[in-house]
Amino acid sequence: MKKGDLRRQAILDTAEALFFQRGYEETSVQDILDAMGLSKGGFYHHFESKMAVLEAVSARRAEQKFSQTARELRLSSLGALDKLNRLFALVNLFEREQPEFIAMVFNVCFRGGDAALLRSIRAVTLAQLGSVMDEVVAQGLREGVFYTRQPGGVGRLLLLLAHDVEDEAARLLIAGEGKPESVMAVIDTLNVYRDTVELILNAPYGSVRLFDIDRVLKVCRALLPGLEKTEEEEA
Repeated sequence: MKKGDLRRQAILDTAEALFFQRGYEETSVQDILDAMGLSKGGFYHHFESKMAVLEAVSARRAEQKFSQTARELRLSSLGALDKLNRLFALVNLFEREQPEFIAMVFNVCFRGGDAALLRSIRAVTLAQLGSVMDEVVAQGLREGVFYTRQPGGVGRLLLLLAHDVEDEAARLLIAGEGKPESVMAVIDTLNVYRDTVELILNAPYGSVRLFDIDRVLKVCRALLPGLEKTEEEEA
């Protein structure tokens, strides 16, 4: 790896650690420079802003997770349904990432309205997993657990729908102002998507697993600090 590439990776490593430790908003470019003993020129040679660093960190995390799972699934002897559920666990932001990271993305993208970060993560998702999803659908057709007349485009469509569901979940949580009802609305939305996937693929009822309820609650508490207090007050 070239020296410039090593420096870029070092900036990403340092920034990612600081974002987790202090939070994205509380971390400045100067904090990253101080932690590395780096000049401003050395930083801006690689990144035009702190947001550009967060986009690169997020895309790198997604690409690492996606590429590893794609390799494992292509070498695996698992059936199509098991592979599909592995993929959905990976695509689902609630499942694949640490709550602290999800909260950071949530605040920047959905509360802050920065669509560039979402576009960056989702471009990686489609690039890394679109063909794998299509392969799993084709395997399900051979195994007789799926049926569709358009197998070539179904995988990409399911990923695009997953992105829309993610947007809707974020909207519900923000609109609900941290009330428990907003979390139940998110769970209902995820259940509707699960049923939709089964209908699109003609998969057996209840065969698609998208999320773990305890995991969703943990993430929602990280996103909405007031949620836990509200539940305790009602208890």
